[in-house]
This record gives sequence, C-alpha cells and structure tokens, in this order.
Amino acid sequence: MCTVTLAIMGVTTALETFREYQNANYEKAYGNYKSQLLIQQANQARKNAAYEMQEGIEESRNQKLQSILNMGKVKSKIASGNIALSSQTALNLVDDEKLNGELSALNTLKVSQRRSDAYLQQTGQYYSNAQLNSFNNKNNYKNNLFSAATCLLDTGSGLYNKSMNINKK
Repeated sequence: MCTVTLAIMGVTTALETFREYQNANYEKAYGNYKSQLLIQQANQARKNAAYEMQEGIEESRNQKLQSILNMGKVKSKIASGNIALSSQTALNLVDDEKLNGELSALNTLKVSQRRSDAYLQQTGQYYSNAQLNSFNNKNNYKNNLFSAATCLLDTGSGLYNKSMNINKK
C-alpha cells in the first residue's frame, strides 16, 4: 500500500513538473508573439509618419502651384479691367494672393508635421512596450522554470520523508 502511494506521488510530481515546464514554454512563446506584434505596430507607425510627412509636402507643393495659378488669374483680371499692373492696388492684390498661397502651404506643412510627429511618438511607445514586454517575458519564463523545479524538489523531499517513515516501521 505504501509503495503504491509513493508511486502515485512520484507520477503526480512528474506530471505537475511537466505541466509547469509546458506553461513556462507557452508563456515564453506568447510573450515573444506579443513583442513581435508590438514591433510590427511600431514599424507601421513609422511608415505612417513618413507617409503623412510626404503627403503634407505634396499638398503644400500643390497649394503653391495653385497660388501661382491664382496670381496669374488676378493679373489677367487686372489687365482686362484696364488697370495698370504697376499700380499700387494691382501690386497689393498680386502680393496678397502670393502671401495667402504661401501661408496656406505652410499651414498644410505644419499640420502634416504634427500628424507625423504623433505617429513617431506612437512608434516610440510601441518600441518601449515591446522592450518592456520582452523583459517581463524573460522574467516570467525564469519564474515558471523555478516553479517547476520547486515543485519537483518539494515533492521529492516529501517522497524521501515518506520512504524514510516506511523503512522505520
């Protein structure tokens, strides 16, 4: 009867130790997956930042070109109205159109820069979370391995004590 009890305790110990070991490997794999996912999100955020900045540059360039076209329209309207292009009023209108176009282009560029900066900040957060997750993953893996070893040692010492008690009887 005592030998059967010792055998059952031994099998139980082996199964529990194996479960702890498998749990450690599962958590390690899951942690690695989460870290890789965060790195992929960081890379995507960095690409979004570059895209946003390029889009802002292109839109700003288009606004400058539109401003040049509008300046030409203003000049043609002034000329068709029999106003001398060298008069102060005509020059003010042309300068105002040019300055409005420049201001609009700069505002567009500034907005795209802010959006790009937000994506870059997000990139940093993703990378930080990935590093923190990786660090926690390594610690959890070690803790689970220590838990498996502790389980093995605790049960092993219990088996030894029981076998010593059986031998004394």
